[in-house]
Amino acid sequence: MLTRRAHRSEHGFTLIELVVGMVLLVLVITAIVAAISGLGSASSDTMANRASQQQALDALETMRRDIRVARTPARDAWDGRRDTLRQLLYFESDQAQPGAADASRAVCNGIAYVHCMRDVTVATPNQFWFRADVRQGSGWIGAECVGYTASSTALTRTVSPNWRACGPGVAGGVQDAILRGRLDAAPFSYTLRAHPNIPANGIAPPSECRTSTTPNVSGRNLNFITAVQVGLTSVFSERQESATNGVDTSLVITGRTSGDHAYAVGCSH
Repeated sequence: MLTRRAHRSEHGFTLIELVVGMVLLVLVITAIVAAISGLGSASSDTMANRASQQQALDALETMRRDIRVARTPARDAWDGRRDTLRQLLYFESDQAQPGAADASRAVCNGIAYVHCMRDVTVATPNQFWFRADVRQGSGWIGAECVGYTASSTALTRTVSPNWRACGPGVAGGVQDAILRGRLDAAPFSYTLRAHPNIPANGIAPPSECRTSTTPNVSGRNLNFITAVQVGLTSVFSERQESATNGVDTSLVITGRTSGDHAYAVGCSH
């Protein structure tokens, strides 16, 4: 009896027990591998999202710096009178309209009007062009033409010293794609502030001032744009990982926030 009991206690695992044990081990290992893989994927997604968002934010900051100094240098010839500025912005002329209260002097000094008082030159859903100050320290050293063009694959910034002929195809333009990916091809719209019916004599009640937003602006209405609404969707791709981030913001044209501009467009006494 003692010998038989010892023999039974030393017989080991059966084949079925080994198979079951191996199956359980495989299931445990598979679960561990899946968990580790999930952590790695989540980390990659987070990194891709951060990179995508940072790209869009960097592009917006570049635009903000440029738009902040939008200003044609010929504006220096302006005589400083609000009524003269109103005459220039609304009637696009440095000659007084019939019935105007005062005759303005030749503010543009022989320069074609569109090269004189107009800061913004093109404002469409996918193009925004303007003249900008170039300063070094506290001193003004010149001007340049700056343009932003959006497509379904990139947002491109163009800079040219040829500020007089500012617009698509400007000579001497240096281009830089500041944002790449799958983008909204029409990211721009514009906030305008102006009185709808400024009479020739320049007298109108500011209570009727209108603020509107539109994706297309042309003619004298370019003078009334106070801000650019920008909606950027950046798709960042890195190997097999990708992420999409949308950034929307309003970029103010600083030179058009002054009391002089508000008065000239009929929105201030």
